[in-house]
Amino acid sequence: MERLIKAQAKEGFQQIVPPGVMRFLDFARLNLRKGQRHSAKAEERESVLDVFSGTASIAVETAYGQRQVFSGVGARSDVFSGPPVMVYLPPHSSYEITAASEGFEAGIFSAPSTATALPTLLAGPAVTAKNVGRDNWQRTVYSALAENVPAERLLAGETLNPSGNWSS
Repeated sequence: MERLIKAQAKEGFQQIVPPGVMRFLDFARLNLRKGQRHSAKAEERESVLDVFSGTASIAVETAYGQRQVFSGVGARSDVFSGPPVMVYLPPHSSYEITAASEGFEAGIFSAPSTATALPTLLAGPAVTAKNVGRDNWQRTVYSALAENVPAERLLAGETLNPSGNWSS
């Protein structure tokens, strides 16, 4: 298996790690201009949308017909500008993301799941920050999903080290 998988800078939806390459996890990247939309169905996978930059409106409909709209999700200018904002998308839900600003960029992570949690906005106090490591291995770990939603296989967060390097 190829260990280094790089995303190409491109507009719209881009599947980076498709289902089946890794045992559970897949990853996609979404780049939208203001007003552009992306819609999908989660099938048997739970997903988390991690907003890297910009803002969007996210409408989610669960398998049970419950509809929820999260407006103004995001607002960071880039991943180094504060803690993450994420939206949990349960299995069998459908969703539509509409960019409310130029340069909306997000990662979409998913894994197989039978979870029955509701769509959840993870922002502000729902995101915990922990300083871990020491010396030149210090990092701030922002954790959102595992702390607040009974996701079956996904853990979601971001790591920022003091030099400003980021990973998800």
